[in-house]
Amino acid sequence: MKLLKTVLQSKLFIILIILFSVIYSLVITNYRLNYSASIIKSNTYSCKVNSYNFDGDRLTMELSCPFKVISYYYFKDDYDFLKKNISYGSNIEINGDIDKISSNTFFNAFNYKRYLALRMVYFSIKINSITAINRSNSLFYRLKNYLYKRASLINNPYMYAFILGNNKMIKDDLDLFRDNGVSHLLALSGMHVSFFSAFLLFFLRKIHVRKTIRYFIVSIILLMFYLINASSISLFRAVLFFILAFLFELFDIKTSNINMLLICFSITLFIFPYGLFDSAFLLSFISVFFLIRFTKRTSSYFKSIIFVSFLSFATTFLLSAYYFGQVNLLSIIFNIFLVPYVSLIVFPLSLLTFLFPFLLFIYDKVIYVLLSINKLFSLCNLIVYYPHFSSWFILLYLVILYLAMHRNKYLLILLFGLALCLKMYPYFDYSYKVFYLDVSQGDSILISYPAGKGAVLIDTGGNINSNYSNIAINKTIPFLRKNGISSIRFLVISHGDYDHMGEAINLVENYKVEKVIFNCGAYNDLEQELIKVLNKKKINYYSCIKELNIDNNKLYFLQTKEYDNENDNSNVIYTELDGYKFMFMGDAGVTTEKEIMSKYNLLDIDILKVGHHGSRTSSSIEFIDKIKPNYSVISVGKNNKYGHPNKEVLNNLENSKIYRTDQDGSIMFKIKNNTLKIETCSS
Repeated sequence: MKLLKTVLQSKLFIILIILFSVIYSLVITNYRLNYSASIIKSNTYSCKVNSYNFDGDRLTMELSCPFKVISYYYFKDDYDFLKKNISYGSNIEINGDIDKISSNTFFNAFNYKRYLALRMVYFSIKINSITAINRSNSLFYRLKNYLYKRASLINNPYMYAFILGNNKMIKDDLDLFRDNGVSHLLALSGMHVSFFSAFLLFFLRKIHVRKTIRYFIVSIILLMFYLINASSISLFRAVLFFILAFLFELFDIKTSNINMLLICFSITLFIFPYGLFDSAFLLSFISVFFLIRFTKRTSSYFKSIIFVSFLSFATTFLLSAYYFGQVNLLSIIFNIFLVPYVSLIVFPLSLLTFLFPFLLFIYDKVIYVLLSINKLFSLCNLIVYYPHFSSWFILLYLVILYLAMHRNKYLLILLFGLALCLKMYPYFDYSYKVFYLDVSQGDSILISYPAGKGAVLIDTGGNINSNYSNIAINKTIPFLRKNGISSIRFLVISHGDYDHMGEAINLVENYKVEKVIFNCGAYNDLEQELIKVLNKKKINYYSCIKELNIDNNKLYFLQTKEYDNENDNSNVIYTELDGYKFMFMGDAGVTTEKEIMSKYNLLDIDILKVGHHGSRTSSSIEFIDKIKPNYSVISVGKNNKYGHPNKEVLNNLENSKIYRTDQDGSIMFKIKNNTLKIETCSS
């Protein structure tokens, strides 16, 4: 025991265990990311339900089969049966089609495949049928299912969040918390563990339970609390820290809270190697580290809250910018008001209401006040959006912050300079970028001009019958922000088909768009709906134009003749960027191609956006032989019902390098100093 005390109190031991845990984390996560197993050929699996969620007409489950999978099942006439019988720990028999999980196909977007791979989930199963369900008789799962059933009887989404760590909130409410920079209040972590443990210790002390027994009982309860939730690595960190503090006191091991936290960090990485890449864990651990290191005791609770809020904001500023692409500068003030309200009122009342449901009417009023305050704060948000940057800047930022707090406050000026430079980076990027975005069966192309001088978006994509619905909000807008594009100078609608402009209204209502360009011809119903929104927001729009001038770069609109169909009326655009020739064909067909050949002498096109998703109605051999593209890009949905791209079209394009969004994901052509670089974001 004496040797153990000496080792645990040694600074060398702390340094070595941290280094070893970080190396272990990097090695294991790299192995998991490069995991390659052949798809299992069977279609029938015996699995255990780890988690489940009923959402509309779909049941989503994480299963152990024994390999972990994410599964999806669309209800037939068995909703009531499944709702009654599916539970945590259930053993089920399923028949389904297994597949690898797709990665993100937008540059700098959240990588769902990586996220799951780090947690050892590599496959998804689309369930065709569920043939048997047997409930678990395990005491642990019976307790877990009882708690979830009790929460469902109370039926308040905040009860799920604060007691069970299961977020069932309305999306709009959740977005408000995120935009206000206070979403951490909804995640079970150190604040909840601190209150819960303090409450239990106080109760046990009042009934005269010995101190050692008190801490032992609370440690067991907290561990069960985590296992029942099992949703947050930051919750595990908080529970582990409490247990370590108890054990260190029990065995009289004298060490600082910082050392205990670092030991806790290392143990967590050994158990959850992906923690080094988990935003919630890093945000909570780093903020706790700085709070322990620099918080001084004060007799004023509110002074303490203010200091903690400012230090937490400074600590997590760049981490939030890196992971979420945005920081609300007023979140410091919001947290000063909301942290005490949630920690002293909402969370305690959640526990009491869970035990005594007759308090629900009071609880509903308290939650209403929380939502009202949050909505009020949202009216005065000061959100700063950040482009994507290297994670090494986070380490540099934290080192400077530590030195500033520890030795020289004037170093904070350097921090401000670093944060400002990262924000302004797009204005020092002198390259042209053309992105062909993977919007499934549709078109969307972004042209980004050097030094932040503007961006043009040609089409928005849109497919009612695909998983890409609402792609403007879920994919395109985050992509624009992560690439440092604060507004769209021109939104060009090639024509009025849904797969080209279906997301235009979502985009205009949720992002800054300065002007909109329509094609020639009468406005169809979809275009008229967009025009109503443009008029409401006082956004200028034009149609049937001949050219646009953007910082001495011209976009020429080659199609000015009107036809009797939307496809042939498509805007066909030609532009040159740093000496490279681009053509964007929309859905223009062979008729339009003949007109263009008769009017213009376009030769040796460098990059062609192939017309009509590679349909046989476009890209005639005469047209392709005339313009001779070096690269051809086909925007097309994976396994689409139209059979695009057509084999004959592919043959016509055989002398060019072909890129396809269904195979390559989003594609970027980057031009700087007359040098072309091509990157793909394949799944």
